[in-house]
Amino acid sequence: MFTAAGIQASISKDIVAELWRKFIVICVGGLLAVTRTTYGELRGLKETRQMMVDLLVEVFNLSQKIGINLELDFVKKAVAIIDSYPYDSTASLTRDIWNGKPSEIEYQNGSVVKLSEKYGINTPINRFVYQCLLPLEIKARK
Repeated sequence: MFTAAGIQASISKDIVAELWRKFIVICVGGLLAVTRTTYGELRGLKETRQMMVDLLVEVFNLSQKIGINLELDFVKKAVAIIDSYPYDSTASLTRDIWNGKPSEIEYQNGSVVKLSEKYGINTPINRFVYQCLLPLEIKARK
């Protein structure tokens, strides 16, 4: 139907893997909020770029423990995706946190933390991000 309407569309062979690919990348939004940086600023500083890569690796390792079918070089691909974002761009979660609004932190880095506990995976950067933003999230939801 989409093709007939001139809309390019495809049907995923593994929708769960597709969701995890997106999920892994969006978890960086919490790190942007904690560091108060844009994507360009985060990836431009050696130290924060390494934190970003480590955060991505943590979520990727969790996905592998759970049994998600992702390509082994996905973190490299995720970094390339983030490197393509405009320098001054941020994530919606980031902007919500900065503006004192409720965010998706529970569903993003919070989910990583909860799943990592369930599956016995160490995710210190995601845990740090989640725990740093949790007080702001609670305040925004009051």
